[in-house]
Amino acid sequence: MGATASLAPRALKAEAGGEARCEVKIRNAGTVVDQFIIDVLGTAAEWAECEPTSVNLLPGDEATVSVVFKPPKDYSARAGEMPFGVRIFAKEDPKGSTVEEGTLEVMPFGLLEAEIVPRTSRGRRRGVHEIAVDNRGNTQVNADLLATDADQLLRYDIHPPAIVCEPGTATFAKVIVRPKKRFWRGPAKTIQFQVTAAPQGTPAATADGAIVQESLIPKWLPTALAALLALALVFAVLWFTLFKPKIQDTAKDAAKQELQQSQDAAKQAAQNAGKAAGAAQTAQNAAVQAATGKGTAGAGGNQGTTPTTSPNSAALTNLIAGGDEASFRLDAHVATPPGTDTETASTAIPAGKSLFLTDIIVQNPQGDSGSLVINGPDGKALLTFGLDNFRDLDYHFVAPILYKQSTPPQIVVNCTAVTAPNTSCNESVSFSGVVGKPS
Repeated sequence: MGATASLAPRALKAEAGGEARCEVKIRNAGTVVDQFIIDVLGTAAEWAECEPTSVNLLPGDEATVSVVFKPPKDYSARAGEMPFGVRIFAKEDPKGSTVEEGTLEVMPFGLLEAEIVPRTSRGRRRGVHEIAVDNRGNTQVNADLLATDADQLLRYDIHPPAIVCEPGTATFAKVIVRPKKRFWRGPAKTIQFQVTAAPQGTPAATADGAIVQESLIPKWLPTALAALLALALVFAVLWFTLFKPKIQDTAKDAAKQELQQSQDAAKQAAQNAGKAAGAAQTAQNAAVQAATGKGTAGAGGNQGTTPTTSPNSAALTNLIAGGDEASFRLDAHVATPPGTDTETASTAIPAGKSLFLTDIIVQNPQGDSGSLVINGPDGKALLTFGLDNFRDLDYHFVAPILYKQSTPPQIVVNCTAVTAPNTSCNESVSFSGVVGKPS
Protein backbone atom coordinates (compact mmCIF):
# COMPACT_ATOMS: atom_id res chain seq x y z
CA MET A 1 0.00 0.00 0.00
CA GLY A 2 3.04 2.35 0.28
CA ALA A 3 3.02 5.42 2.52
CA THR A 4 0.50 7.62 4.26
CA ALA A 5 1.37 11.18 5.37
CA SER A 6 -0.08 14.21 7.11
CA LEU A 7 1.15 17.86 6.98
CA ALA A 8 0.84 20.29 9.86
CA PRO A 9 0.34 23.17 9.65
CA ARG A 10 -0.82 23.45 6.01
CA ALA A 11 -0.80 27.29 5.91
CA LEU A 12 2.51 29.01 6.64
CA LYS A 13 3.63 32.64 6.84
CA ALA A 14 7.22 33.79 6.45
CA GLU A 15 8.96 37.16 6.48
CA ALA A 16 11.37 37.79 3.62
CA GLY A 17 14.74 36.97 5.10
CA GLY A 18 13.07 34.85 7.84
CA GLU A 19 11.79 31.26 7.91
CA ALA A 20 8.65 29.16 8.36
CA ARG A 21 8.51 25.52 9.49
CA CYS A 22 6.03 22.64 9.17
CA GLU A 23 6.18 18.87 9.88
CA VAL A 24 5.22 15.86 7.80
CA LYS A 25 4.31 12.62 9.67
CA ILE A 26 5.02 9.57 7.48
CA ARG A 27 3.72 5.98 8.13
CA ASN A 28 4.79 2.82 6.22
CA ALA A 29 1.48 1.26 5.28
CA GLY A 30 3.14 -1.47 3.21
CA THR A 31 4.21 -5.03 4.07
CA VAL A 32 7.91 -4.62 3.43
CA VAL A 33 10.68 -2.43 4.72
CA ASP A 34 10.80 0.69 2.50
CA GLN A 35 12.88 3.88 2.05
CA PHE A 36 10.91 7.13 1.70
CA ILE A 37 12.52 10.21 -0.01
CA ILE A 38 11.05 13.62 0.88
CA ASP A 39 11.24 16.76 -1.36
CA VAL A 40 9.22 19.95 -2.00
CA LEU A 41 7.37 20.88 -5.21
CA GLY A 42 6.37 24.35 -6.48
CA THR A 43 7.80 27.89 -6.61
CA ALA A 44 8.85 27.79 -2.98
CA ALA A 45 10.92 24.62 -3.51
CA GLU A 46 14.10 26.65 -4.07
CA TRP A 47 13.80 28.11 -0.55
CA ALA A 48 12.82 24.79 1.18
CA GLU A 49 14.91 22.30 3.11
CA CYS A 50 13.76 18.85 4.38
CA GLU A 51 15.27 17.48 7.59
CA PRO A 52 15.98 14.60 6.98
CA THR A 53 15.60 14.16 3.24
CA SER A 54 14.86 10.37 3.55
CA VAL A 55 13.71 7.80 6.16
CA ASN A 56 13.69 3.95 6.31
CA LEU A 57 10.57 2.44 7.93
CA LEU A 58 9.45 -1.05 8.85
CA PRO A 59 5.89 -1.98 8.02
CA GLY A 60 3.59 -0.04 10.37
CA ASP A 61 6.33 2.29 11.68
CA GLU A 62 6.09 6.14 11.63
CA ALA A 63 8.60 9.04 11.29
CA THR A 64 8.41 12.84 11.38
CA VAL A 65 10.24 15.07 8.88
CA SER A 66 10.61 18.88 9.27
CA VAL A 67 10.23 21.16 6.22
CA VAL A 68 11.81 24.66 6.58
CA PHE A 69 11.13 27.58 4.15
CA LYS A 70 13.67 30.47 4.05
CA PRO A 71 12.57 33.10 1.46
CA PRO A 72 15.39 35.64 0.74
CA LYS A 73 14.99 39.30 1.53
CA ASP A 74 15.00 40.60 -2.04
CA TYR A 75 12.66 41.12 -4.97
CA SER A 76 12.85 37.45 -6.06
CA ALA A 77 10.61 36.44 -3.14
CA ARG A 78 7.46 38.23 -4.33
CA ALA A 79 4.97 39.04 -1.62
CA GLY A 80 1.79 36.93 -1.53
CA GLU A 81 0.59 33.34 -1.19
CA MET A 82 2.08 30.52 -3.20
CA PRO A 83 1.08 26.83 -3.08
CA PHE A 84 3.60 24.05 -2.46
CA GLY A 85 3.61 20.27 -2.16
CA VAL A 86 5.62 17.86 -0.02
CA ARG A 87 6.23 14.65 -1.94
CA ILE A 88 6.94 11.32 -0.14
CA PHE A 89 8.42 8.92 -2.66
CA ALA A 90 8.39 5.17 -1.78
CA LYS A 91 11.48 3.64 -3.30
CA GLU A 92 10.30 -0.02 -3.04
CA ASP A 93 6.69 0.70 -3.96
CA PRO A 94 6.67 3.82 -6.24
CA LYS A 95 2.93 3.49 -6.77
CA GLY A 96 2.48 3.99 -3.08
CA SER A 97 4.07 7.49 -3.16
CA THR A 98 1.98 10.45 -1.94
CA VAL A 99 1.98 14.30 -1.94
CA GLU A 100 0.76 16.58 0.84
CA GLU A 101 -0.19 20.17 -0.19
CA GLY A 102 0.04 23.48 1.68
CA THR A 103 0.45 27.28 1.14
CA LEU A 104 3.26 29.65 2.02
CA GLU A 105 2.53 33.38 2.37
CA VAL A 106 5.60 35.64 1.92
CA MET A 107 5.10 38.86 3.82
CA PRO A 108 5.77 42.14 1.95
CA PHE A 109 8.72 44.38 2.67
CA GLY A 110 9.86 47.65 1.09
CA LEU A 111 13.36 48.68 0.17
CA LEU A 112 13.93 51.71 -2.08
CA GLU A 113 17.19 53.21 -3.27
CA ALA A 114 17.50 56.52 -5.13
CA GLU A 115 20.31 58.20 -7.06
CA ILE A 116 20.55 61.52 -8.92
CA VAL A 117 22.44 61.54 -12.24
CA PRO A 118 24.47 63.64 -12.76
CA ARG A 119 25.25 64.32 -9.16
CA THR A 120 26.19 67.96 -9.97
CA SER A 121 25.10 70.14 -12.89
CA ARG A 122 26.35 73.54 -14.06
CA GLY A 123 24.30 76.34 -15.56
CA ARG A 124 23.34 80.01 -15.49
CA ARG A 125 19.59 79.52 -15.64
CA ARG A 126 18.93 75.83 -14.91
CA GLY A 127 20.34 72.39 -14.31
CA VAL A 128 18.96 69.12 -15.67
CA HIS A 129 19.16 65.85 -13.71
CA GLU A 130 17.54 62.45 -13.60
CA ILE A 131 16.51 60.55 -10.47
CA ALA A 132 16.66 56.75 -10.63
CA VAL A 133 14.47 54.97 -8.06
CA ASP A 134 15.40 51.29 -7.62
CA ASN A 135 12.79 49.01 -5.97
CA ARG A 136 14.68 46.24 -4.18
CA GLY A 137 11.61 45.16 -2.19
CA ASN A 138 9.18 42.36 -3.04
CA THR A 139 6.05 44.44 -3.67
CA GLN A 140 4.99 47.21 -6.08
CA VAL A 141 5.66 50.76 -4.88
CA ASN A 142 3.68 53.93 -5.71
CA ALA A 143 5.76 56.93 -4.70
CA ASP A 144 5.55 60.72 -4.96
CA LEU A 145 8.72 62.63 -5.87
CA LEU A 146 9.45 65.70 -3.78
CA ALA A 147 12.42 68.10 -4.04
CA THR A 148 13.68 70.64 -1.54
CA ASP A 149 16.76 72.62 -0.49
CA ALA A 150 17.66 74.03 2.90
CA ASP A 151 17.48 77.75 1.99
CA GLN A 152 14.61 77.53 -0.55
CA LEU A 153 16.80 78.98 -3.30
CA LEU A 154 15.59 76.72 -6.09
CA ARG A 155 12.47 75.94 -8.09
CA TYR A 156 11.83 72.39 -9.30
CA ASP A 157 10.08 70.74 -12.23
CA ILE A 158 9.78 66.94 -11.89
CA HIS A 159 8.42 64.84 -14.76
CA PRO A 160 6.56 62.68 -13.81
CA PRO A 161 5.83 63.86 -10.27
CA ALA A 162 4.81 60.31 -9.16
CA ILE A 163 6.12 56.90 -10.17
CA VAL A 164 5.04 53.25 -10.08
CA CYS A 165 7.95 50.87 -9.55
CA GLU A 166 7.71 47.09 -9.82
CA PRO A 167 9.92 44.84 -7.66
CA GLY A 168 13.41 44.43 -9.03
CA THR A 169 13.10 47.35 -11.47
CA ALA A 170 14.32 50.96 -11.67
CA THR A 171 12.14 53.91 -12.65
CA PHE A 172 13.47 57.26 -13.90
CA ALA A 173 12.14 60.82 -13.71
CA LYS A 174 13.58 64.12 -14.99
CA VAL A 175 14.38 66.80 -12.44
CA ILE A 176 14.89 70.38 -13.72
CA VAL A 177 16.38 72.75 -11.16
CA ARG A 178 16.13 76.56 -11.58
CA PRO A 179 17.71 79.16 -9.28
CA LYS A 180 15.21 81.75 -8.11
CA LYS A 181 17.79 84.56 -8.32
CA ARG A 182 20.46 85.21 -10.94
CA PHE A 183 23.60 87.35 -10.77
CA TRP A 184 25.59 89.10 -13.49
CA ARG A 185 29.14 88.74 -12.25
CA GLY A 186 31.11 86.93 -9.59
CA PRO A 187 32.22 83.43 -8.66
CA ALA A 188 29.95 80.42 -9.19
CA LYS A 189 27.63 79.36 -6.36
CA THR A 190 26.95 75.75 -5.37
CA ILE A 191 23.43 74.98 -4.10
CA GLN A 192 22.65 71.57 -2.57
CA PHE A 193 19.22 69.97 -2.91
CA GLN A 194 17.48 66.65 -2.19
CA VAL A 195 14.87 64.62 -4.07
CA THR A 196 12.79 62.16 -2.04
CA ALA A 197 10.75 59.19 -3.28
CA ALA A 198 7.98 58.90 -0.65
CA PRO A 199 5.83 55.74 -0.97
CA GLN A 200 2.92 54.81 1.31
CA GLY A 201 3.75 52.25 3.97
CA THR A 202 7.37 51.90 2.86
CA PRO A 203 10.43 53.82 4.02
CA ALA A 204 11.27 56.77 1.74
CA ALA A 205 14.46 57.01 -0.33
CA THR A 206 16.39 60.27 -0.62
CA ALA A 207 19.04 61.29 -3.16
CA ASP A 208 21.34 64.31 -2.91
CA GLY A 209 22.22 66.60 -5.80
CA ALA A 210 23.74 70.02 -6.47
CA ILE A 211 23.73 72.77 -9.07
CA VAL A 212 26.68 75.09 -9.67
CA GLN A 213 25.08 78.40 -10.62
CA GLU A 214 27.32 80.51 -12.84
CA SER A 215 27.15 84.26 -13.48
CA LEU A 216 25.27 85.53 -16.52
CA ILE A 217 28.47 87.14 -17.84
CA PRO A 218 31.10 84.43 -18.46
CA LYS A 219 34.52 84.90 -16.93
CA TRP A 220 36.20 84.85 -20.32
CA LEU A 221 34.00 87.59 -21.84
CA PRO A 222 35.84 90.67 -20.38
CA THR A 223 39.19 89.22 -21.42
CA ALA A 224 37.87 88.46 -24.90
CA LEU A 225 36.43 91.98 -25.25
CA ALA A 226 39.72 93.51 -24.14
CA ALA A 227 41.63 91.40 -26.63
CA LEU A 228 39.15 92.33 -29.36
CA LEU A 229 39.49 96.02 -28.54
CA ALA A 230 43.28 95.78 -28.63
CA LEU A 231 43.08 94.01 -31.98
CA ALA A 232 40.77 96.74 -33.31
CA LEU A 233 43.22 99.44 -32.19
CA VAL A 234 46.11 97.63 -33.88
CA PHE A 235 44.09 97.32 -37.08
CA ALA A 236 43.13 101.01 -36.94
CA VAL A 237 46.78 102.03 -36.55
CA LEU A 238 47.81 99.78 -39.44
CA TRP A 239 44.96 101.12 -41.56
CA PHE A 240 45.80 104.78 -41.16
CA THR A 241 49.59 104.36 -41.28
CA LEU A 242 50.04 101.60 -43.85
CA PHE A 243 47.02 100.25 -45.70
CA LYS A 244 45.04 103.42 -46.40
CA PRO A 245 47.97 105.42 -47.93
CA LYS A 246 48.95 102.41 -50.03
CA ILE A 247 45.39 101.93 -51.27
CA GLN A 248 45.07 105.63 -52.06
CA ASP A 249 48.36 105.59 -54.01
CA THR A 250 47.25 102.49 -55.91
CA ALA A 251 43.88 104.09 -56.70
CA LYS A 252 45.56 107.28 -57.88
CA ASP A 253 47.93 105.31 -60.13
CA ALA A 254 45.04 103.33 -61.57
CA ALA A 255 43.04 106.52 -62.15
CA LYS A 256 46.00 108.14 -63.88
CA GLN A 257 46.47 105.08 -66.05
CA GLU A 258 42.80 105.00 -67.00
CA LEU A 259 42.85 108.74 -67.70
CA GLN A 260 45.93 108.32 -69.90
CA GLN A 261 44.27 105.44 -71.75
CA SER A 262 41.13 107.53 -72.23
CA GLN A 263 43.17 110.44 -73.55
CA ASP A 264 45.05 108.14 -75.92
CA ALA A 265 41.78 106.64 -77.12
CA ALA A 266 40.33 110.14 -77.62
CA LYS A 267 43.38 111.15 -79.63
CA GLN A 268 43.14 108.01 -81.72
CA ALA A 269 39.42 108.59 -82.26
CA ALA A 270 40.12 112.17 -83.28
CA GLN A 271 42.78 110.98 -85.73
CA ASN A 272 40.39 108.35 -87.15
CA ALA A 273 37.67 110.97 -87.43
CA GLY A 274 40.07 113.27 -89.27
CA LYS A 275 41.03 110.47 -91.65
CA ALA A 276 37.38 109.60 -92.19
CA ALA A 277 36.53 113.22 -92.82
CA GLY A 278 39.42 113.50 -95.28
CA ALA A 279 38.26 110.32 -97.06
CA ALA A 280 34.73 111.65 -97.21
CA GLN A 281 35.96 114.95 -98.59
CA THR A 282 38.05 113.12 -101.18
CA ALA A 283 35.07 111.02 -102.20
CA GLN A 284 32.85 114.07 -102.44
CA ASN A 285 35.46 115.89 -104.54
CA ALA A 286 35.76 112.86 -106.81
CA ALA A 287 32.00 112.75 -107.28
CA VAL A 288 31.91 116.46 -108.05
CA GLN A 289 34.79 116.10 -110.49
CA ALA A 290 33.08 113.16 -112.13
CA ALA A 291 29.87 115.10 -112.51
CA THR A 292 31.74 118.16 -113.78
CA GLY A 293 33.72 116.07 -116.29
CA LYS A 294 30.57 114.53 -117.78
CA GLY A 295 28.95 117.93 -118.17
CA THR A 296 31.98 119.37 -119.87
CA ALA A 297 32.16 116.48 -122.31
CA GLY A 298 28.53 116.93 -123.22
CA ALA A 299 29.11 120.62 -123.77
CA GLY A 300 32.03 120.04 -126.07
CA GLY A 301 34.80 120.57 -123.52
CA ASN A 302 37.96 118.55 -123.09
CA GLN A 303 36.99 115.11 -124.56
CA GLY A 304 40.32 113.50 -123.69
CA THR A 305 39.66 113.65 -119.89
CA THR A 306 37.96 110.49 -118.37
CA PRO A 307 36.65 111.02 -114.85
CA THR A 308 37.48 108.31 -112.29
CA THR A 309 34.75 106.82 -110.06
CA SER A 310 35.60 105.12 -106.75
CA PRO A 311 33.27 102.66 -104.98
CA ASN A 312 32.42 105.33 -102.46
CA SER A 313 31.41 107.81 -105.18
CA ALA A 314 29.33 105.06 -106.82
CA ALA A 315 27.56 104.48 -103.48
CA LEU A 316 26.79 108.17 -103.23
CA THR A 317 25.46 108.16 -106.79
CA ASN A 318 23.13 105.24 -105.93
CA LEU A 319 21.95 106.97 -102.78
CA ILE A 320 21.15 110.07 -104.80
CA ALA A 321 19.47 107.92 -107.45
CA GLY A 322 17.14 106.46 -104.78
CA GLY A 323 18.19 102.90 -104.05
CA ASP A 324 16.24 100.52 -101.76
CA GLU A 325 16.89 100.93 -98.04
CA ALA A 326 18.09 97.74 -96.39
CA SER A 327 18.68 96.68 -92.78
CA PHE A 328 19.40 93.26 -91.28
CA ARG A 329 20.97 91.71 -88.19
CA LEU A 330 23.50 88.96 -87.58
CA ASP A 331 23.31 87.05 -84.26
CA ALA A 332 26.12 84.85 -82.91
CA HIS A 333 25.47 82.20 -80.25
CA VAL A 334 28.01 80.10 -78.37
CA ALA A 335 26.09 77.62 -76.23
CA THR A 336 29.07 76.45 -74.17
CA PRO A 337 31.87 79.02 -73.88
CA PRO A 338 34.70 79.10 -74.77
CA GLY A 339 33.88 78.76 -78.45
CA THR A 340 33.59 80.54 -81.82
CA ASP A 341 30.60 81.31 -84.06
CA THR A 342 30.70 82.79 -87.57
CA GLU A 343 27.57 84.36 -89.12
CA THR A 344 27.33 85.60 -92.75
CA ALA A 345 24.59 87.74 -94.36
CA SER A 346 24.25 85.29 -97.26
CA THR A 347 20.76 86.44 -98.38
CA ALA A 348 20.99 90.11 -97.44
CA ILE A 349 22.13 91.26 -100.92
CA PRO A 350 19.83 90.39 -103.87
CA ALA A 351 21.27 88.97 -107.08
CA GLY A 352 22.88 91.52 -109.35
CA LYS A 353 22.99 94.19 -106.65
CA SER A 354 25.39 95.49 -104.07
CA LEU A 355 25.06 96.78 -100.51
CA PHE A 356 26.23 100.27 -99.65
CA LEU A 357 26.76 99.99 -95.88
CA THR A 358 26.26 103.22 -93.95
CA ASP A 359 25.53 102.23 -90.31
CA ILE A 360 26.54 99.49 -87.84
CA ILE A 361 25.20 98.85 -84.31
CA VAL A 362 27.20 96.32 -82.24
CA GLN A 363 25.52 94.85 -79.12
CA ASN A 364 26.91 92.82 -76.19
CA PRO A 365 23.93 92.90 -73.73
CA GLN A 366 25.31 90.32 -71.25
CA GLY A 367 28.78 91.80 -70.97
CA ASP A 368 30.42 88.59 -72.27
CA SER A 369 34.19 88.27 -72.64
CA GLY A 370 36.08 87.64 -75.87
CA SER A 371 36.26 89.40 -79.25
CA LEU A 372 34.01 90.30 -82.21
CA VAL A 373 35.32 90.86 -85.74
CA ILE A 374 33.41 92.41 -88.69
CA ASN A 375 34.94 91.41 -92.02
CA GLY A 376 35.12 93.89 -94.88
CA PRO A 377 34.30 93.35 -98.57
CA ASP A 378 37.74 91.75 -99.08
CA GLY A 379 37.02 89.07 -96.43
CA LYS A 380 39.58 90.58 -94.02
CA ALA A 381 38.90 92.20 -90.65
CA LEU A 382 37.25 95.58 -91.07
CA LEU A 383 36.57 96.26 -87.37
CA THR A 384 37.68 94.35 -84.26
CA PHE A 385 36.09 94.81 -80.84
CA GLY A 386 36.94 93.51 -77.35
CA LEU A 387 33.66 92.32 -75.77
CA ASP A 388 34.81 93.38 -72.29
CA ASN A 389 34.94 97.05 -73.41
CA PHE A 390 31.31 97.76 -74.40
CA ARG A 391 27.66 96.85 -74.28
CA ASP A 392 26.40 98.94 -77.28
CA LEU A 393 28.39 100.72 -80.03
CA ASP A 394 27.19 102.77 -83.05
CA TYR A 395 29.27 103.29 -86.21
CA HIS A 396 28.17 105.63 -89.00
CA PHE A 397 30.23 105.79 -92.21
CA VAL A 398 30.44 109.11 -94.05
CA ALA A 399 31.57 107.19 -97.14
CA PRO A 400 29.48 103.98 -97.52
CA ILE A 401 31.31 100.63 -97.71
CA LEU A 402 30.49 98.59 -100.82
CA TYR A 403 29.68 94.86 -100.37
CA LYS A 404 28.96 92.74 -103.40
CA GLN A 405 26.69 89.70 -103.43
CA SER A 406 29.75 87.41 -103.54
CA THR A 407 31.28 89.03 -100.43
CA PRO A 408 28.42 89.84 -98.01
CA PRO A 409 29.05 91.17 -94.47
CA GLN A 410 30.30 88.58 -92.00
CA ILE A 411 30.89 88.54 -88.21
CA VAL A 412 33.15 86.22 -86.22
CA VAL A 413 32.61 85.97 -82.43
CA ASN A 414 35.16 84.32 -80.15
CA CYS A 415 33.48 83.98 -76.72
CA THR A 416 35.71 83.08 -73.76
CA ALA A 417 33.34 83.58 -70.80
CA VAL A 418 29.83 84.73 -69.84
CA THR A 419 28.80 86.76 -66.81
CA ALA A 420 25.52 84.97 -66.03
CA PRO A 421 25.85 81.28 -65.03
CA ASN A 422 24.24 78.55 -67.21
CA THR A 423 23.74 80.94 -70.15
CA SER A 424 25.09 81.06 -73.68
CA CYS A 425 27.15 83.79 -75.28
CA ASN A 426 24.93 86.11 -77.38
CA GLU A 427 26.24 88.96 -79.52
CA SER A 428 24.65 90.76 -82.48
CA VAL A 429 25.47 93.31 -85.18
CA SER A 430 22.78 95.33 -86.99
CA PHE A 431 23.64 96.58 -90.52
CA SER A 432 21.88 99.46 -92.36
CA GLY A 433 22.41 100.88 -95.82
CA VAL A 434 21.11 100.93 -99.39
CA VAL A 435 20.82 98.03 -101.87
CA GLY A 436 21.20 98.97 -105.53
CA LYS A 437 23.29 98.56 -108.64
CA PRO A 438 26.70 100.21 -108.66
CA SER A 439 27.07 103.11 -111.09
